[in-house]
Amino acid sequence: MKQLISIFALSFLIVSCDPPRNCTQPNCLYSDAKTDLNFTLTGKTDSVIHIGDTIRLQCKLPDTLKTNYGDIVFGSLLGNSFFVIHSSSGDSLNNGWINGTNIPKQFIVFENIANFNEFAPGWNRQTRNFECLFIPNKKGKCILDFSSGKVNVSARDGKEWQINTIINLTNEKRYSQYLNWMPISQQAQSNTEVQQKKGWYCFEVK
Repeated sequence: MKQLISIFALSFLIVSCDPPRNCTQPNCLYSDAKTDLNFTLTGKTDSVIHIGDTIRLQCKLPDTLKTNYGDIVFGSLLGNSFFVIHSSSGDSLNNGWINGTNIPKQFIVFENIANFNEFAPGWNRQTRNFECLFIPNKKGKCILDFSSGKVNVSARDGKEWQINTIINLTNEKRYSQYLNWMPISQQAQSNTEVQQKKGWYCFEVK
């Protein structure tokens, strides 16, 4: 009997140490709080650019986040806040995938960010800014895809939130340019898939 009680006690202790699965606080595994963030690329944003040209992404989290839980006014930005950058470059497309997707390390240059990696860069926690440059160093067809992430926020009222971010790129998407890179037989399906992407952008380097 004592052994059975010990097993139950141990099981309870393990479960109690797990983070909550579904809630809106930073220590939760999942949150359904969400907000849209508008990103705009500047610099060389033509459909065809050249080696050494620079595309800049510079953005700042707004003072007030418009969420499905109402307006959340920033007090401070907490750790583990990020979004995802997928970048690919190559000579041709096959079934929507670029052939030769080894991105030169110099293609993305991060600026003014204390902690980041190439795929999930973080925000500057003091300024809530993010900045990076895309500088192609070889010819090819290039795709940038800014995917969702999250921000952990301490609101002005003291409440803490985990908020999923939906990245919306305001630049022209150039879907037709992308479709022209692939065989006609693949264009219909690829068009349906790419039209659903909000943080998507393409260009060619010649």
